Amino acid sequence: MTPAPRLVYADVIRAWAIVGVVVLHTVAPLASRLGEIPASHWWAANLIDSLTRTSVPLFVMISGLLLLDPARQESPLTFMRRRVVKVIWPLIVWSLIYLAWKLARGGEISLPNALVKALTQPAHFHLWFLYMLVGLYLITPALRLFTRHANRAEWIWILSLWFVLVGLLKVVLWLFNLKGLGSTKFTFDLVTQFVGYFLLGRFLAATVLDAAGKRLAWAGLGLAWGFTAGATYVTLSINKEWAKLFHTYTPVFYVILLSVCAFLLLKSAHEPTDACRAPSLGTRLLSRHAFAIYLIHAMVLESLDQDWGLAAGRWIHPWIDIPLVAGLALAVSLLASAVLQRIPGVRTIVP
Repeated sequence: MTPAPRLVYADVIRAWAIVGVVVLHTVAPLASRLGEIPASHWWAANLIDSLTRTSVPLFVMISGLLLLDPARQESPLTFMRRRVVKVIWPLIVWSLIYLAWKLARGGEISLPNALVKALTQPAHFHLWFLYMLVGLYLITPALRLFTRHANRAEWIWILSLWFVLVGLLKVVLWLFNLKGLGSTKFTFDLVTQFVGYFLLGRFLAATVLDAAGKRLAWAGLGLAWGFTAGATYVTLSINKEWAKLFHTYTPVFYVILLSVCAFLLLKSAHEPTDACRAPSLGTRLLSRHAFAIYLIHAMVLESLDQDWGLAAGRWIHPWIDIPLVAGLALAVSLLASAVLQRIPGVRTIVP
């Protein structure tokens, strides 16, 4: 059977997503320091932070696009063996690596207690993504049945339900709490969370934007980006805890809009055409090593900051510092991945 052609835009979106993750983690320390740093520095950090919130949703959407393809025919056990194990092993090993990293740098942690905690929470802040991936992979066989047999009305129903219960309800409840109308446990995060992005990736696979659609997507991107940045400023000026709602990976309506528009614009710019048969070398490298870069980059950023004094906002201006630091972290992480993948027995933890 002839293999399906490789999707150029999938590599492009994955490359953009890993760049976004590294940039986001570079700028994050500045984005919460309103009033502590010059206003122009903070606004640069806030705008970049707000835009790069699309990075994890883009990763999840690309995974859904590929893994929920109805044409895929494999048993649940085969899928689990191929996918879940591929994530579990790096999760275990990199949890140990980051725990050792913290100990080596004088962190006050108890290794036995940390190992027990790693069963329920990440050993390092960015490893939460692997826990989420395992959860999505566990329900993928069931989701494949849905994608194979659902009609368009059923697709719209399930995605609308996700948008309302997770994307919109969270903000509504936050507003009620803000106005002192009481709190509630009426949330659906444990059931839904990122599964909507997973389904959206597959749902949008056949969407092709015409000129009007592209203009609408650009308008949606700008609107969601501006709303996120502006709302962060307003809430952070009042209460830092409230601003967490606007700078989050979890699905809220403006992050969903931002991510969908970014996905469609990147996809439409790199649809398979005679003029665009393969992504650039840089895109291919970033896409191929994206998972490994994700695992490695946090250690690189911490080392650049604590050992070399290289962090955004310390040199000229964040508009210059952030690309330089993030670019250096990306390059070092990519090089480390390329080296580790050539060592026998190590490739399994940097797939």
